[in-house]
Amino acid sequence: MANTLLEFSRNSIWQGFFALTDKDCLQVPKSRLKVFISSIGTLLDNKGVENGINDFRSSSALNFSEFEYYLTREVFSSMSEELSRSDLSVLERRIDDLCWTLTKSKINSPNSDFILDQESAFKLFRIFCLLADLVRDEDGNAQVLLSAEEVDLVFNKIIFGVSKKGSMKEDFECLFSNAIFDFQTFVSVIELKFLKQFQPTKVIEVIDDIYNEFVDDIITKIWIAMAVID
Repeated sequence: MANTLLEFSRNSIWQGFFALTDKDCLQVPKSRLKVFISSIGTLLDNKGVENGINDFRSSSALNFSEFEYYLTREVFSSMSEELSRSDLSVLERRIDDLCWTLTKSKINSPNSDFILDQESAFKLFRIFCLLADLVRDEDGNAQVLLSAEEVDLVFNKIIFGVSKKGSMKEDFECLFSNAIFDFQTFVSVIELKFLKQFQPTKVIEVIDDIYNEFVDDIITKIWIAMAVID
């Protein structure tokens, strides 16, 4: 179950990790990671798991693969195996919330009259992390990206939800031209294109619907299926 929780939370944890990096840097100083690890450990009721980070490898900073390895060995492995499916689902959301707190401080939202409220932005964060893929290079550096197919899926749902006219996709064709999206680009497009073109309240309603479909329904079904297997 511990490995499953890490698997479910990996993309959001990467977002939190990335928020701690300096510009154009793929590593995070151990001093910053120590606080992050401590916060995750507190959520998992495993206090003190950050204490070994200074002795982990000889470098003063870690890339994401190294950080993930530490989390696997020292943090998530200490979890109780008696936790229920509902307990794990709650922990997953709390980890997402922690990582969102770090992530939102790094996002530079455009100056606009229509900026997403925090609840809707958090829902987009969870949607993105659920659908996106973590891509690694040969050096162990990683990035979480939304593929063209997933971008098309989400944006089409928004277009149909706010307009009820499939033909409007042609007006937004440029949105589907990029092969991949990172989270900041994903949010910026929604803010700049959809919130300015349509009523913000309607866009937020559609985000709620997508969230309920993808995050609430899919994650709940997966956890239930895993409980049946166990």
